[in-house]
Amino acid sequence: MFKDYANSSIYSTKEFSLSKKSMTSLSMFKKKEEEDVLKIQELPNEVGLMSKCILYILDEKFDDNLNNKQLFELLVNILEKSEEKNFKALFSNYFEQNKFLNLTQEKAENINKIINESGQNILNMIKMTKINRPMSLFCFLIKEVYEYINLKTEDGHYYYEIRLKQIQLKKYLDFIYLYDNNGKVGNLLEEEQGENQEEKPKENN
Repeated sequence: MFKDYANSSIYSTKEFSLSKKSMTSLSMFKKKEEEDVLKIQELPNEVGLMSKCILYILDEKFDDNLNNKQLFELLVNILEKSEEKNFKALFSNYFEQNKFLNLTQEKAENINKIINESGQNILNMIKMTKINRPMSLFCFLIKEVYEYINLKTEDGHYYYEIRLKQIQLKKYLDFIYLYDNNGKVGNLLEEEQGENQEEKPKENN
């Protein structure tokens, strides 16, 4: 089983990156849009779900009992406490530091659950524009994250699951290497690659 994961490097090296469309959309969410959302006393449920989804993406913890407005206010507070000036910069920095979205099974399931709970409305910019125009500017971002999370191989395995298995495999191999070499630091996979390279000239000769 681990051999199959080790040979699936194509699935573990596909990094996440926002499209220009998403970046442009995020750049349009400015202080005015933030204030337009905050001035509404009873925010629609989709705004709360969208805020939860964004918080999950950024690995931020929150109380699931917060109401829709409190969830959005928490999101704004996170931006204000960061060194970034706007949401575009906040997400750009996060994705630069987390090229694979820091995905775990729990994180992927939480995001998928929120999106399904919304009836996928928070992925639809046209629908969200009617519900809350400023928040619709996050639709492209969430949709692209959703699509990345749900990338699958031809036989139905999620990319992120394969990546996690490969990380686990490397830990096992490193442990075995240290055990066999009395704690000497090294990497079994690298050593095997080196041995294979040394053998090739002999074969050519």
